[in-house]
Amino acid sequence: MRTIKKTLLYRMIAQADEADLQGLAKVSESLTTQITKNAESTREVDTHYVYPKTEFQRDVEDKFWDIVVRAADFYDINIDAQEVQPLIEKYAEELTQELRVKFAVKHGVGAYEPTVPGELNDRVMIEIVEED
Repeated sequence: MRTIKKTLLYRMIAQADEADLQGLAKVSESLTTQITKNAESTREVDTHYVYPKTEFQRDVEDKFWDIVVRAADFYDINIDAQEVQPLIEKYAEELTQELRVKFAVKHGVGAYEPTVPGELNDRVMIEIVEED
């Protein structure tokens, strides 16, 4: 099961509260739904976590399949999976790119992708010791 950092969960909680105070009911409800869905699957900031791009793409496409199934049931129609799959791939990629632009992500590498052979994955840790 995929997890999110606890800090992201806390930020979503704060944003939901703020949206509620501003009268943005739809934003608040949407965030509250996501908070509920993700509350039990969080991780600490310093926890080792690997999330390859292929799995990310599969997860995003899976959510689009959820939409297709909801639409097929809503309209009471059958779906042709061979026709739908290219649409799902297209819109999943478009949304991912739009979010990268919106979030000002200048690179295409995910923060949790596994290292490639020869790549160093060092993290700089600063420790502050206060003397009495």
